[in-house]
Amino acid sequence: MKKITILLAAVAVTATVSAQDITFGPTLGLNVSIVTSSVDPEPEGYEAPDNATGIGFFIGGFANIGISEKFAIRPELHFSSRGTKSESTSEFDLLGTTIKSESTNKNSDSFIEIPILANIMLSEAFNIHVGPSIGFLAGSKASGDTKTTTTVGGTSTTIEDSYEVTGSDATAGRNGMELGLAIGAQFETEGGLGFGVRYTRALTSTNEETEIGDTKFMSNYNVVQVVLAYTLGK
Repeated sequence: MKKITILLAAVAVTATVSAQDITFGPTLGLNVSIVTSSVDPEPEGYEAPDNATGIGFFIGGFANIGISEKFAIRPELHFSSRGTKSESTSEFDLLGTTIKSESTNKNSDSFIEIPILANIMLSEAFNIHVGPSIGFLAGSKASGDTKTTTTVGGTSTTIEDSYEVTGSDATAGRNGMELGLAIGAQFETEGGLGFGVRYTRALTSTNEETEIGDTKFMSNYNVVQVVLAYTLGK
C-alpha cells in the first residue's frame, strides 16, 4: 500500500509539472567581486584592510521548473571567474630611518557555481530570484608586487620584489566549498531574452578560519552579477 501511495504521488507530480512548465537556456554575464575581511571579536584599535575588488565573468545555463503560475524553481550551473586586486601602503620611522612599503596583490579564482533559486514571477516580464548558492573552488592564481623604500639621512634605497603562486600552492588553506545566499531581479522580453542583476553573499570564509586565541579571522566574497539569459523555445 505504501509503495502504491508513493507511485501515485510521483504520477501526480509528473502530471502537475508538464513539459510546457519546464524551460531552459544559456546564461552569461559579468562578475563584480568584493572580498571583505572581519575579525571576531574585533580588538581595540583594529583597522580592517581595504576590500579587494575586481571584475570577472561567468557562463553556464539554467532550467526553470514551473510549480504554479507565479512560482518556479530555477537551478543554474555556472563556470565563474572572479578576479580581485588590493593595494596597500605603510610608512613608519625607526631611529631616524623611514621605511615605506607599497604592495599590490592580485587574485584570480575559478568556481563551479550551483544556485538553486526560487523564481517569483511578479508579472509576465518581471521576476525575483532568491535562494542558496553552492560554489566549488576549481582553481586559483595569486600574484603580487612589493616595493620597499628605506630612507636614511636623505638617501633612499628601493628594493622591489614580486611573486606568483598557482595550482595546489594557491588553493592551500582555502575553503573548497562556498555556501552563499543570492537575491536578484530579471526582466524578460516576450522573445525570451532576459536582463538581470543579482547579488550573492558568501556565508562561508574564502579561507579556512584562522584563530589566534579567541579571535577568528575571516574573509567573504560579495559578488554582484550582471546577467544575460535566453529562454529557448519561448
